[in-house]
Amino acid sequence: MLDATDNLFRLRLEVIEGGVGFFLGILDEPDQSPKPPYIFTANRRALRVDPNSPIAPGMVIRTPGGMVFMVAENGPSEQTGGVFKSFRLFEATHRMTWSRRIEVMDPIVGVTKDAGLEDKGLIWCAFEPDQKETLDRALRANFETSRVTTTSLVERDDLIGEFKVTRADQLIGLRICSVG
Repeated sequence: MLDATDNLFRLRLEVIEGGVGFFLGILDEPDQSPKPPYIFTANRRALRVDPNSPIAPGMVIRTPGGMVFMVAENGPSEQTGGVFKSFRLFEATHRMTWSRRIEVMDPIVGVTKDAGLEDKGLIWCAFEPDQKETLDRALRANFETSRVTTTSLVERDDLIGEFKVTRADQLIGLRICSVG
């Protein structure tokens, strides 16, 4: 009965990064509960798919309406036999440039020197301002940082758009970066 009901709500979704093809899934509606006025993050949605579906964290998918989401881990189904797989979705609000500094060895002096930026291409990401200031103990100053969530293997000191990555962590199948 559950499967028959689910068929009414399944959408044909397209994998646009991290794989290819189409699959059927159910998107939960965003949380409508009130949030404090100082929180500026997009609502997270959940995706449910058949337990045999090849969908995995790190993929980027598109809905029939054109919304783009990054797929993250959400934990296994609690049902015996796995009635469905569940994923958390982060809306990809931006497509930004990603670049990394290149260093080369100077053969005469024997030290590494900056050789400019390597263009790593455009990446899907969710750009969200943080709700707090960060203290830089070396400068004895506070500065605002923002959070960028992406599927790409961004590293510390990379540039996403015009923002320098100050921290990059791999969590729930996505790269969570602090930029400032």
